[in-house]
Amino acid sequence: MLDDISDKNIIFLILASQDSVNEADREAQQQTWCSNLPKNISALWIRGHNSSEYKLSGVDLFVPCIESYENILTKTILAVNWCVNNLLFEILIRTNVSTYYSIPHLIKDLENFDSREALFGGFIDESRSLGLLENKTFSFVTGTGIYLTQPACRVLINLEPRKFLGIPDDVAITYFLVQQGINPYFFPRVNMHSTHIFILGSQIRLKSSEISHLARKRFLLIFKYSLMPPSIQKIICYLQIELQELFNLQLTIGHLKSFVRRNHHIFCQNIKHFKFSKDKEYK
Repeated sequence: MLDDISDKNIIFLILASQDSVNEADREAQQQTWCSNLPKNISALWIRGHNSSEYKLSGVDLFVPCIESYENILTKTILAVNWCVNNLLFEILIRTNVSTYYSIPHLIKDLENFDSREALFGGFIDESRSLGLLENKTFSFVTGTGIYLTQPACRVLINLEPRKFLGIPDDVAITYFLVQQGINPYFFPRVNMHSTHIFILGSQIRLKSSEISHLARKRFLLIFKYSLMPPSIQKIICYLQIELQELFNLQLTIGHLKSFVRRNHHIFCQNIKHFKFSKDKEYK
């Protein structure tokens, strides 16, 4: 029988930096879904600093490594290690500042995720193996949301980042855990950047590669929508969200081809991984 996840301690570890766009997204995140978390759910923003010591300052966790994009994997492993040794939790979610979470939907999605076992999961995407496997496509849990039980965290902290230089952090984490015999579970994700279609789910990717301020606008409108009871105003708010997407949709031939390609891929991934399967073959 699975344990009741609704009262389990959940920690969000959120990658942060001093980049101005990153900081704007972090502020929007703190003003929206992170602003009133249940007492059993907490969020820490991970930052690197030029020191050999850890430092917890409010909701910012400074870990002993230089702040840089190349050190995302190192920051993650150091932060997970600190949590394992200093906090009580059942599930840890490593995410970033441009992802929105609906906590009620998240709790629902986690019902089949037994926190007593070494499990991890998230939205499973595919990429070239980048040198990890010869000439093969590698399935990995994307960095917008890597869900880890505490037993899985205790395995993950043995990962040595120096062995994965040049490998994206989410690919490295997935590869390492699979090598330890822990295969990933699939969790759904809404990707506003790819689909421009809003569905209130547990995990919503808001980042826009082309329009830096768009994630913040998405945060505020989606949060407003989530707080509204069913009403005409809620419908109007939904239309505002979709109109914002329409106004920012780039309609060149190249963008339309990319739009079709990305959405076809997302559709196929959701069909492929529709249900949890503990005994599935990992490819």
